[in-house]
Amino acid sequence: MMNEVGTGQFTLEKDFDLDLIRALQRIVKEHGIEYYQETPVPSDNSLADDIYQAALELIISVGTYVTDARRCVKLDETEVKDALGHTPAEVVFGEGEHASTLTPRNIEDRKTPFCMFGAGSPVSQDIYLDVLQSYAKEPLADTFSGGIGLNTVEEMTITVNTPSEIYASVLNAILVRQAAEKVGKADMGIHNVVGSATSTAAIIAANKPEYGIRKSDGFLVASLPELKVDYERLNKVAHLLASGNIIGALYSPIMGGYSGGPEGTAVVTVATALQNTIFYQCHYHMCFPIHYIHLCNTTRELLWVISAAGQAISRNTHLPVTIAGELDSGPCTEMVLQEAAAYSMVGTVSGLSLMAVEVTNNKCLDHCTGMEARMAAEAGHSVAGSGMKRGDVNELVKDVLERYESRIGEAPIGKSFRECYDAETITPSKEYLEIFDAVKRELGDMGLEI
Repeated sequence: MMNEVGTGQFTLEKDFDLDLIRALQRIVKEHGIEYYQETPVPSDNSLADDIYQAALELIISVGTYVTDARRCVKLDETEVKDALGHTPAEVVFGEGEHASTLTPRNIEDRKTPFCMFGAGSPVSQDIYLDVLQSYAKEPLADTFSGGIGLNTVEEMTITVNTPSEIYASVLNAILVRQAAEKVGKADMGIHNVVGSATSTAAIIAANKPEYGIRKSDGFLVASLPELKVDYERLNKVAHLLASGNIIGALYSPIMGGYSGGPEGTAVVTVATALQNTIFYQCHYHMCFPIHYIHLCNTTRELLWVISAAGQAISRNTHLPVTIAGELDSGPCTEMVLQEAAAYSMVGTVSGLSLMAVEVTNNKCLDHCTGMEARMAAEAGHSVAGSGMKRGDVNELVKDVLERYESRIGEAPIGKSFRECYDAETITPSKEYLEIFDAVKRELGDMGLEI
């Protein structure tokens, strides 16, 4: 695809956007795709297949817009299916006893979800290593992430395409490996080495073995919404293909934007998975469709999008896909644990693995801990291990939604890492453990034994 990004038809971006909106509306209607609020976890296999076919038609008819070239690149169905056929069916992170393998999952699979731990919140430099350790030390973490962003470095504001970004990215890489070593998991895989790097130059600077980064570690390459790429992202792909690192495709279709409602957002989520398989030659996918206003994916509509898109991908491809939880509330609250459990249960039963989790819409300094990820992982393991069906999870999630749904948009930000973790032992406070246990009991009463 690198040779084709500049050879598509010249198109104004506004015209591409209009074509996308019109095509999406038409395709959703033709396939009869409908959202029902009483089924945040649909059990209709034909719905999943219709969403997949709609996504395939969308990517073929509309194509992908390359913003720098102002060209629209289109592929035919044979080319798309050929790319899907050649994509990896598994990826191994880490080395030795701490190596872990991400593979595709089936709907209602009893195989436990692969659990990537981390967040994208800004974190102060003085506690950055502590926060990383809170994720890396968790028993159910298969990988963890340096995607948590340094808020500042040496009191400097980090600015893209400046020396501060390079410095922060190198420090980020060094600290993420140190975190693994400090918790006794030196060979643990890192699924996203740097959260402080936006530019390709910063990723190249951080991707060095002398900083502890290995080929069994990965980097995320984000997409532009919707169905767009640019040269900066393709430059990252070119570097990572040459370096031999693991490539994760990151994308967040926006419900309420060009994707429209939940039906269109589910189709665009699947279409973006197809696009990124082709353009990024990625080893796995990390998606997080989000709400245009609330910037989370734990609303009823977004849970349906997660489930419907996840089932469509699971039934029709062998792509390893994780769903990132985007939670509205913050640490040391009942709501954040309820949201973590809800998104995890929905993703797990729908054939996805988990990236656990991002909280407070990634907007509050130092507001993220390993405890939110712990709840998501334990809930996912419980759903898979107990053999729950989609209908079971649908009823359970509706009960959980009753606990927090009305508070979306006005969610509590909770407490900072400094307030709810012991910095010496990297363990949660008594208060947070008590809240965690109370929510576990509540979920147990609803039918989810953790």
